[in-house]
Amino acid sequence: MTTIYERDNCRLTLELGDRIEYTLEADSRHVVSTPLNGLTALVTYLEPGGAEDGSARLATASRAAAVRDGFERYAAGTIAAELRRWCHQAGLSAEWSIDGRSTHREHIITTVPQPCTGRTVTLSVAFWTPGDADEISFTEEYRAPAEILGYSYGIGLPYDALPHLLEADHTPGNPEHRLVAAIQELVANGTINPLAGQGVVRDLFEGWCRESGVRSRPRGIDRREPLIQVPTRSDQQAAVSLTIGSATRQIGFQEGWGPDGQPWRDALYQLQFDHDQLDTLLPWLTNRAGPIDDRLQPDDAMVAAWRVLAERGELTPRRPMEIRDRVAGWLTEAGVTFRSYGSAWRETLLRVHRPNDCIFTLTLTIDPDARAKGILFTEFYDYGPSGDDPGREYGYSVHAPYADLDVLADAYAPGTAGPAPERLIGAFKDLVAAGVLGDGMALKANQAVVLRDFRAAGVDATPDVWVWLNSD
Repeated sequence: MTTIYERDNCRLTLELGDRIEYTLEADSRHVVSTPLNGLTALVTYLEPGGAEDGSARLATASRAAAVRDGFERYAAGTIAAELRRWCHQAGLSAEWSIDGRSTHREHIITTVPQPCTGRTVTLSVAFWTPGDADEISFTEEYRAPAEILGYSYGIGLPYDALPHLLEADHTPGNPEHRLVAAIQELVANGTINPLAGQGVVRDLFEGWCRESGVRSRPRGIDRREPLIQVPTRSDQQAAVSLTIGSATRQIGFQEGWGPDGQPWRDALYQLQFDHDQLDTLLPWLTNRAGPIDDRLQPDDAMVAAWRVLAERGELTPRRPMEIRDRVAGWLTEAGVTFRSYGSAWRETLLRVHRPNDCIFTLTLTIDPDARAKGILFTEFYDYGPSGDDPGREYGYSVHAPYADLDVLADAYAPGTAGPAPERLIGAFKDLVAAGVLGDGMALKANQAVVLRDFRAAGVDATPDVWVWLNSD
């Protein structure tokens, strides 16, 4: 037995016998184990490029992975879940027990490389012991070596549905093992093809559940493909991305603006359409993008075409909503029915983290769809939890009709050229830079200045107050 990780409240050890066994001693005794014949695969995952002699390297690789994955930040149960993830991403089945009681068993059915994408397709079935999650889950996962999660299509169903799934199988033995063996046989005879296409195997399982009278729940990890990320100024970036919903099967196109790590803070503009319209979109899209590898499945071909357009600069944002509206025009031309979301632009004029753990912000939001409240200035206070205070927020705002945008832009920035939203935002930034608006002023003072100036410009301005208290 070898110690892998240790701190005051827990100790993780590794032991090799009939199985590879990680034991975490904390308030409870967690054991995560996997078959011994997976030794080389596990070492290769934990330490890519390491020595081929797995038994000599597993302890060293496990210690390094514990540091890499930040075990010092985790509760004991989370560490055990990470150990299970190690096994899963190495392509190995694993069992997790707590205080000698088996709580979770995952069986890797098959793992195959997906042509042309660099990803691996993994089919797995997992069982949670009744009294824990009380569930059976099936997962169809797509993940590249450098991806932590990748994306997946899955279903969950009640554990007590197991006999219904095995009604046609009268083989004696453990019901879980019988189900796993039956699925493995379906893969072996070609009934289940892991390369049939994204979501196809999940849909097959859902159909079998319906035929057995079992209600299943779709789940999974959405596919997220970043297409563009460009700086617009020192404190802001614009990002364009594509998503494919696992449970909803909705394709989404997003244009977002915000600081690094918060790409949607200032603005988010979206388009969504049903996945079954991909057959309509793909010919138009690939015609515009040019030849795409014909070995790619439809989802991957669509992503590849968008990437070509991004590389050409056709998806690079220069002003809000520009790319969203351009893509909306393309979808219309292709004959795709879609839904459009988002019209607001929120400019963070000032953000200060005060010593009393209050985040103070001044923002200006311009939103044509908000109509009577289409121009909104907010002086905002966000107090984090402190002592017996669970946290609270206060917002003091002024709103005016969007129809008065030109009037306000002329009043705040007379004689300047450019679109009214940019003129008004620029003028407010100048007021912050000059100290007319800013931190260190009395409560509601910023609100009062803006209310006075809006009314002086002759617009119908209204003050408002918003309060939230954390009840936890």
